[in-house]
Amino acid sequence: MLFLTNSSSKSPASLAMQLADSQVEVRVDEIYTGAMVVAHYLRSSSTSSRVYVIGSQVLRNEISTRCADCVRWATPEEADTVVVSRDPSLDDELLLRFNRSLLRLIATCRDSDFPSDIGREPGPGSTVSRVEGALNLTARVIGKPNTYVLTEVMGLSNEELVQTVIIGDSLWQDIALSRNAGTKSVLLQSDESNLPTASPWQPDRVFTAIDQLLELFQEGQ
Repeated sequence: MLFLTNSSSKSPASLAMQLADSQVEVRVDEIYTGAMVVAHYLRSSSTSSRVYVIGSQVLRNEISTRCADCVRWATPEEADTVVVSRDPSLDDELLLRFNRSLLRLIATCRDSDFPSDIGREPGPGSTVSRVEGALNLTARVIGKPNTYVLTEVMGLSNEELVQTVIIGDSLWQDIALSRNAGTKSVLLQSDESNLPTASPWQPDRVFTAIDQLLELFQEGQ
């Protein structure tokens, strides 16, 4: 059982504590975050990068920890790589400072929103779109529904993917990831009758309560 989130603003340790508060016991090494996935990609794709991060301090810390010998922090003028995630404080003046001809743009994800204690808040997608428009570049999205985390970070083989079930609450991230990777899928949502029929990605199963997953495991399907 592994846990995957596109979030890049919380560390695996803090997420493990949050899950423990909900009576879900999980080890830190069973959690994969958007920040971890981007750091893995940076380390694997380049021997040296001059990086600027538009996003959280947690994202910067993850890159520093995992890419200390292959990443150098740079000013916007010096950067050859820009990593983008959610950043409500982003201003237009910063975007004017980048040398667009030298940049590669990497995004954690395009999630439009995410749940929080105060409801749903705008996700990284709005920041990513804003940066793409300002720099006239298209970001390479590393998080869900990109299969990179499954095949490269987790190292799952084709044989293992066939025996994998992806469980999530988003058609556009979780179920799309499942279809891209060739796994089975379960969508969790409060009302099965509200399943969007126009989506190109449809789950194998739809559950309205987390404890229904026990049925899936007992059936061995």
